[in-house]
Amino acid sequence: SWMFWRIAGPSASPSVNEKMETVLFQLRHVTRERDELRKRLALSSPGTTFDDCRPNSKAGHDYERLKLQCMKAMADLQSLQNQHSTTLKRCEEAVKKADFYHTLHSRLASEHTQLKDELEAVRQDNIQLVREHNHVKQACEELRRLREDDQREVADMRMLHQQVPVMREGSPDVLNKLYDTAVDKLDQPADQKTH
Repeated sequence: SWMFWRIAGPSASPSVNEKMETVLFQLRHVTRERDELRKRLALSSPGTTFDDCRPNSKAGHDYERLKLQCMKAMADLQSLQNQHSTTLKRCEEAVKKADFYHTLHSRLASEHTQLKDELEAVRQDNIQLVREHNHVKQACEELRRLREDDQREVADMRMLHQQVPVMREGSPDVLNKLYDTAVDKLDQPADQKTH
């Protein structure tokens, strides 16, 4: 009806309009039956005129009041349906956000595990490098010690050479050559001696 359209507005769904029309139709039908029964009751009673059978203003006011209450209830129903739709939409959006953050959390957790594994691998590599460094350091210390020993041997041989008297029958050139050969061998790097 026009009154319901003005109160509920164009946002009312077709199902709500149909329900409203049905309720109004039933209300009018009940009102007609009531008036018909009043008319029959009045005609069957002695001393009652036809004017007494007409619906009074109070009945008309009751009808309008019930009609307004019905329209208000239907409008409230439509409002609740709108609120329900809005709430349902927000709920769906919240579920989508929850799924998004769950996926994001899973991806970050996977990346964290991967980084943790990579860090452990780097730590193991560092331990291995430290071991190799210590090994090389020990080798260098050993080479330095061997070189110092060789240098001491060379110094001792030089001192011995200076103290050895030159034999009359011997040639000093031959002795010097033997000395130089021994010095050359001792002056070689320690790594060449090992080969």
